Amino acid sequence: MFFSLQFRSGHDTLNASARTAIGISDNIILENNDTFLLDFAPGRENRVERVKGPGDIELDAGNLAVLLGGCRGTDSVAMTPDIRVASPQMNAGGTELAQVFYRKPCHVLDLF
Repeated sequence: MFFSLQFRSGHDTLNASARTAIGISDNIILENNDTFLLDFAPGRENRVERVKGPGDIELDAGNLAVLLGGCRGTDSVAMTPDIRVASPQMNAGGTELAQVFYRKPCHVLDLF
């Protein structure tokens, strides 16, 4: 699984940090079925590594793409039955999940 992190401009995410485990299920690319630890902080390289165990958030590849693409943010996670989080408060703004999954301009939705 390839993760690309973007930091929000105009918001204090250049100083953001997060360490969260993302459990992914993928019916098309079976190698993606795993848990990935995402770890980033200012002043060092972003890290993504496979880890054993459940994720802080567990979702399929389609929901992951929508969240990473920015069409939805963590506020929508609670309303998506296919996404499971370790604890409900993880959906709140300011949490590590909110540092990874946040709304961005989604021009495809705007144009179609």
